[in-house]
Amino acid sequence: MQRYLWHALLFTFTFLPQIANGQSAAQPHQLVAQAWQVVQQQYYDSTFNNVDWSRVRREFLARDYRTRAEAYTAISNMLLRLNNPATRWLTQKEFTAMLAELSGTATEGTGLLELLCLDIHEQTRKLTVVTPLPNSPAAFAGLQPGDEILKINGVATEGVSLAAAMRHLRDPRANKMNLTIQRASQSFEVEVSRGLLTSTQTVQASLREEKAGKIGYLALVQFTPTAGAEMREAINRLTQAGAAAFVLDLRYNPGGFLPACQDIAGMFLGEVKIANLISRSNDFSELQAQGERLTDKPLAVLVNAGTASAAEVLAGALQESRRAHIVGTRTFGKGLVHNAQQLADSSGLMITIARAQTVKGRDILTEGIMPDEIVAAPEELLKQPWPPAAAPAGDRPYHRAVEKLLQKKKLFIAIFSLGPAWQKDKPAHEQAHFKEHSANLQRLRAEKKILLGARYADKGMIILSAADEPEARAWLESDPMVVNSVFTLALHPFQPFYYGSIEKE
Repeated sequence: MQRYLWHALLFTFTFLPQIANGQSAAQPHQLVAQAWQVVQQQYYDSTFNNVDWSRVRREFLARDYRTRAEAYTAISNMLLRLNNPATRWLTQKEFTAMLAELSGTATEGTGLLELLCLDIHEQTRKLTVVTPLPNSPAAFAGLQPGDEILKINGVATEGVSLAAAMRHLRDPRANKMNLTIQRASQSFEVEVSRGLLTSTQTVQASLREEKAGKIGYLALVQFTPTAGAEMREAINRLTQAGAAAFVLDLRYNPGGFLPACQDIAGMFLGEVKIANLISRSNDFSELQAQGERLTDKPLAVLVNAGTASAAEVLAGALQESRRAHIVGTRTFGKGLVHNAQQLADSSGLMITIARAQTVKGRDILTEGIMPDEIVAAPEELLKQPWPPAAAPAGDRPYHRAVEKLLQKKKLFIAIFSLGPAWQKDKPAHEQAHFKEHSANLQRLRAEKKILLGARYADKGMIILSAADEPEARAWLESDPMVVNSVFTLALHPFQPFYYGSIEKE
């Protein structure tokens, strides 16, 4: 089997070789057998929704399939037994269209891209807008993250598969579509046109002159295959231009190409673990950031209800590592991992193979990412060209992020004393969790948060710079030696009255 791996929206794609001209096409019975085997080997629920999957094989393979159409119907009915809307069969045309949308190469449509921007909600089972693609007909029509689509041109979507809904939305004969929308307690109709999807850079970057200093603004619209290279160029350019801090805007970002997420995480974190992927039988695999860390400058991240999937993985990793301050509203909550596998006749099978958690175990699917500060923005933002060339006055999350980044830092002194778990018969480097403690201090020093460290008597002391005491305390109270009572921590404001320098001898 020839394999080409794509990771998009936490997806992997597996392609089988095309059948050469002159060879016999795949037999209908073989397609049903192949689809069953893919589920048997990869589906993340080992109980198969409490279905005897071996019995399903015997049932469906005992039948005689004379045409591919009969095989396709059988595959779809077989997958319905799993009661998982994301696990489904796709025609060759649907499979190709989906790949174009995930890779950012789709040129025409409504801006409701399959899986990225529109999906069957895992809990409600409603056809739900994750986020309209920015600068698309759906965005300019006023659709918002979380909107439920009740009808498409008068056809009810209750019980309709995502593939069937996308056939309506991709129909080239329909230049305009009337959508019936449910938003909270309100129901209304919206007309959305099919049109050209504006081709822009995935990363929109600019240097913004704020009152307290220069901000490097980085708006990441989607994780496309080129997003990593674009982000690297933008960070380096804005750093050379004098950016004192960065704002990474992940609002209305539905996810995308997962290696781009790993690359961009590495630019702010270095090569560290950024998420857990949980597959069948609760097996864990680690998702790692890739590449060289490009900047240690202060960072804030903007999120909202349209921040989903790979964007949630990135935001969660930056938050839990305390590398960034997260501002906005709770993210969408889209953390399933899928594999899209091309069958022998070039049709496709989408299968759920795992779910994503943050490094500290938060389930992205059910919890999303809750920001450090909840600050809402007007819904009208998405009706305008996105991202804006300059921050609108009403963009409260952005202005709060800038305020947080550029506020004057305060000094604090932290005293580490011997705790009840300290083993008196062992030196410091043999104490429990010493390596993790040392790595934590080295990280804070690399991020220029620790200004000075010293020992005196049986105590350790560091002087650090933070926005406020809660921020400084958060950095240190999570230290493994403090958590496990090897050290006790005392933190105090530090107010110098003589200034100078200590040179290393």
